[in-house]
Amino acid sequence: MTGVVLAGGKGVRIKRAKPLLRIGDRPILRRICEVFEPLFQEKIIVIAPGIQTRGIRDNLEGFSGWRICEDIIPGRGPLSGLHAALTLASADYSFVAACDMPFLNEDFLRHMMTQTEGCDIVVPYLSGRYEPIHAIYSKSCLPIVTELLGAGSLSVLDLYPRVKVRRVEENEIKRFDPDLRMFFNINTEEDLSRALELDLQ
Repeated sequence: MTGVVLAGGKGVRIKRAKPLLRIGDRPILRRICEVFEPLFQEKIIVIAPGIQTRGIRDNLEGFSGWRICEDIIPGRGPLSGLHAALTLASADYSFVAACDMPFLNEDFLRHMMTQTEGCDIVVPYLSGRYEPIHAIYSKSCLPIVTELLGAGSLSVLDLYPRVKVRRVEENEIKRFDPDLRMFFNINTEEDLSRALELDLQ
């Protein structure tokens, strides 16, 4: 399985590069690297064209197997990132995470990785909603993703009705993370402050 970080967003609301935001003693991207390192040999960071990569590369120092790649069909948000990831990944399956999730849970990811047989997507399902940027996708999704991009779609969820989805339910998730911290993501200064508090707990 390939590990993928989608880092194409511009951090419009927080006005800073979200992968480089520091939580505790290290940036979010560094924290994600630490979780990915024992799980995946091949690791990809997908960025939008024109994004400065120096800070990203600095945070990959000491880790192996990482590539930084640009969206192939840019301008469509996470769907563009998913398309690039599935196109460029060597493995049949890719775990795809957002770049602003500082509390990924290695044990839960290992559990998700055991659930891929016979399905195209493995995705957490909480309070009636999917977590599509904390999910596993098969390369078999790529033709439909490409079709959706051609039709002007912006939502990864438009893919779901057309493939076989394995939902990971909330009670299953809470065995690994009772507080569901792994899904906490950062969009605002308030979110960043809350993440700093959570990191101390």
